[in-house]
Amino acid sequence: MRHFSIKAASGAMAVALAAVTLAGCQGDPAEPASPAVSSAPASNGIAALSADEILTRARAALTAAKSFRVKGEMVDSGETSQVDFKINGADFAGTMLMGPIKVELLAVGEDKYMRGNEQFFTSTMGEQQGKAVGQVLSSRWVSGADGDQTFTALFSVGTVDEILSVSGTAAKGEEKVIDGVPAIGLTDSGSPGTILYIATIGEPYPVRMDIPDSVGLVYSGIGEPITDIQPPAAGSVVDLNNVPK
Repeated sequence: MRHFSIKAASGAMAVALAAVTLAGCQGDPAEPASPAVSSAPASNGIAALSADEILTRARAALTAAKSFRVKGEMVDSGETSQVDFKINGADFAGTMLMGPIKVELLAVGEDKYMRGNEQFFTSTMGEQQGKAVGQVLSSRWVSGADGDQTFTALFSVGTVDEILSVSGTAAKGEEKVIDGVPAIGLTDSGSPGTILYIATIGEPYPVRMDIPDSVGLVYSGIGEPITDIQPPAAGSVVDLNNVPK
């Protein structure tokens, strides 16, 4: 998985908020458990496949499940971000934290929204301007920046292809029990030390991603209903399309 950087979100929000600034802001993990010998589900056969074939099978299974959650930590260029993503088909809700900085992403149907706290704006725009903008927008969602490729690209972190992507060449690692689930590890030459574990029983769902110097990522709630990804109240949205240029 290519690691999401909160710096990228900062850059995108800075671009998206240019019009607003000018016109509207004048003022502990579980121990692995051994599977039961007599009642364990049968192998799904992916351990015999190539690394790329395993990824293809895992992507197909996760896409078919439609809903899942990814939570934990990612590290990019020495920068650790806490993440919590919920995906339900094309709908996506994600929260990223890096120290005091918080960024939220929300996609409902074709509509995309982004929200940052005051510390996010000051880190993006500088202390004086960021504080002024943050006081106005830190509790509001920004939309209408779909024409900006940097802004829309951020939402790719909520797609199956990105969540199960590699930045280099995938290779098979060892088989082991992860959080009670027999799985096989996949390594990524573009992200040394990172290991993505895919279940070798039942559906080939991702189980966990180990990332150096972090707690890694846990995949959960696969196939379970997610009903709380909803558009924000109209009064809490700043639509850049309606901001005078």
